[in-house]
Amino acid sequence: MSIVTHTQYEKHRQKWIDCQECLLCKCRTNVVIARGKIPADILFVGEAPGDSEDVVGKPFVGPAGRLLDHIIKQSLDGQYDYAMTNTVCCIPKNVGNAKGEPPKEAILACRPRLLEFIEICQPKLIVTVGLLSSKFLPALDDIHKIGITHPAAILRMDASQQSLAIKRCIVAVEDAAAAYL
Repeated sequence: MSIVTHTQYEKHRQKWIDCQECLLCKCRTNVVIARGKIPADILFVGEAPGDSEDVVGKPFVGPAGRLLDHIIKQSLDGQYDYAMTNTVCCIPKNVGNAKGEPPKEAILACRPRLLEFIEICQPKLIVTVGLLSSKFLPALDDIHKIGITHPAAILRMDASQQSLAIKRCIVAVEDAAAAYL
């Protein structure tokens, strides 16, 4: 991480670490901002932190995160720098819809933080992880975007379907990296 970018990220982190912009702040243990290398060639944008992420304070550290790490390792093979964040940085515990998704108001309240983080990361490719992040991430100039199935959804699939779903994610990321980086 360059000194300038590190300073930018630290300012960003300090700005948002005590965020009170939406009702999700009442449920969280930690604000979950990001993990990975900044700047990044690829930015993975998930939906919202889960229980593990809320405790640790970093995105994608639970079972779904371990699966995403596997997908990234298989598809990128260490060739590119990447970072991870979510559309919202607080767990939507007891606040989201029946699927555990954050309410639209929370997503919109967290959008300035997400756009600021994207600017700091300077990715050439954004991989949306799950339908919600794909739906709510705005189009951005000069940044390619693809979507993959959320690893948590893959883990809920029948065991006979998981391998194919994982392979599809690996191929999608691999192909996008080859095409856009």
